[in-house]
Amino acid sequence: FDRFWKWPDYNSERVYLKGTADVTDKLQVSGVVYYDWHKDTVYDYTTTDMGRLRASGSGSYDDYASGGRMEAAYAFNDSNRLAVYGAYRQISHKGYDMNGNTYVETLGDHYKEAYWDFGAEYAWKPVKPLTIMFGGTYTWVESKLNEYKDTSVKTLDREEMGRNIWNGQVGAFYEFIDHHELFATFATKSRMPTLRERYTTTDLPNPNLDPEHALHYELGYRGVYEDWLKVTTSVYYSDISDMIAQVGNRTARNRRFVNIDEVQTYGWEFTTEAIVNEYVTGGLTYSWMQWNTVDNPAKLQNLPESMATVYAVVTPVKGLSITPQVNYMDTFYDDSSGHSQSSFLTADFKLGYEITDSFSVEAGARNIFDKNYEYSYCYPEPGRNFFAGINAKF
Repeated sequence: FDRFWKWPDYNSERVYLKGTADVTDKLQVSGVVYYDWHKDTVYDYTTTDMGRLRASGSGSYDDYASGGRMEAAYAFNDSNRLAVYGAYRQISHKGYDMNGNTYVETLGDHYKEAYWDFGAEYAWKPVKPLTIMFGGTYTWVESKLNEYKDTSVKTLDREEMGRNIWNGQVGAFYEFIDHHELFATFATKSRMPTLRERYTTTDLPNPNLDPEHALHYELGYRGVYEDWLKVTTSVYYSDISDMIAQVGNRTARNRRFVNIDEVQTYGWEFTTEAIVNEYVTGGLTYSWMQWNTVDNPAKLQNLPESMATVYAVVTPVKGLSITPQVNYMDTFYDDSSGHSQSSFLTADFKLGYEITDSFSVEAGARNIFDKNYEYSYCYPEPGRNFFAGINAKF
């Protein structure tokens, strides 16, 4: 199954504003607003010489996400603290289909989604070394599909939809000696299916996907050694119902996202960071995971057995930081038919400079060695790409 694609345009940008205010010595309020947008164009050619477009398959995407979040935390005393938050975000996706003969684009799909999130967390210290935390969240999602319909827009049986989910968690954290803590947590975790999972028109849409639910258990340790080495490690187990996964065969063009009745996952995570000296800090993250689909033969995608990241932050002079990073991902399935992506390494690099305490700039490159890899079969990830940013604090 050969496709010959070129992305002449691929741009993502973000603007945001965030702030924190100490209203009193017990009450702190923080907030953030943001706007992200993404545009790209893809050309689908008939041959490797990139000389002629296919009649269909080319087009462009125009996406944005905007929203905000407000949070307030109140410390009643040293043993009791309450935090609450509210958030709103809107996501929009427009897909334009290009006629390979005329180069004319028409609107093919337009999906919009709005999320309302509310949550609260209470921390209680019944005795000095022990902290018990309770939390809960509520999410409401409203979808509006193909808002600008005309005769050129694909018509599917899609209606406006609203859904809501509740989540909760409880955790115990015990500091058995100074700067060394054991913890145990239990949480109910749920997520809504994404726009892509419900409404993709690549093969078969499935707008009636149910939310995914999980019971998550975790045991762990975190500590600081001699003020220079931080370590966090944990083991976990998740029992997932209605897991959202892609099934079908790409060649037969019958792929779709479905709910799998039961999936079990378990694993180990490890993170460490070391202050080598006043100029160099280094860190490592590693995760290992196994999964079991019980009685379902589906191959879960994008779930490698091992992942790791190694990084360093070098500050040769005040204000200047140099951050090289290497990422490793083990073999994983990138198609439900059993096709797998071989393990790979990528490298990133970032250069930052703090001009003042409230103003800094940064620039860098991702995938600097131009590694060819993919998370989804026949959809390669971007090669070497560059970024730049400005940060201001008021």
